[in-house]
Amino acid sequence: MFRSKISGRIVLLTFFALSILTLKAHSQPVDSENYQLISGKLRFEENQTIEGKTTIPLNKRYKALADVIIKFPIKSVIDLSKDTEFEIFETGFFVYKGNTRFQLHPKKKNFQVKTPCATLGVRGTVFKLNVLPEKTIVNLENGSLAIENKLGCIILKAGESAIAENGKPPVIQASSVKKTSAPPPPNITPMPATDPTNLDSNSKPNPAKK
Repeated sequence: MFRSKISGRIVLLTFFALSILTLKAHSQPVDSENYQLISGKLRFEENQTIEGKTTIPLNKRYKALADVIIKFPIKSVIDLSKDTEFEIFETGFFVYKGNTRFQLHPKKKNFQVKTPCATLGVRGTVFKLNVLPEKTIVNLENGSLAIENKLGCIILKAGESAIAENGKPPVIQASSVKKTSAPPPPNITPMPATDPTNLDSNSKPNPAKK
């Protein structure tokens, strides 16, 4: 009888403990910044590597050992060329160098992409980055984009490109489309005036017959 009471209490305590753990698990917010490596291979921290479909830990500096595709919630995709170096933090990306293409759908208002020369504020855009040590080149395919550093800020529209260099404010680059100039007018040589006194007999008009 005594043992059955103890067993019953143990079952009840276990049930309550499991219930509490379940409630805690459901009450915790879902991590919306879950970045997934879709393809490619990354290196970090003294030659540690990750590849295949796996979650990418935050706050680590990575180097792409091949072309890489990263996906995160709300249908956002990032393509990185080989040798691109970057870091993922809670509110965005830091690209140290390399070529990337971001296809970002609306997320948090403070989502940013940073480089050594500029900070990009994005909310649903498609753009390419070419990050060099001394400058960052941005090509915007769709949406709008704010680019700023300590010396200035610009707003980029779809189809425009910009460059941000060390020690200079970001500027919008001139369009690469060459304007076609109108062809010059044809060179027409005017005909010389005819002197009626020099007309020969064959070219003289016949007098009117009365």
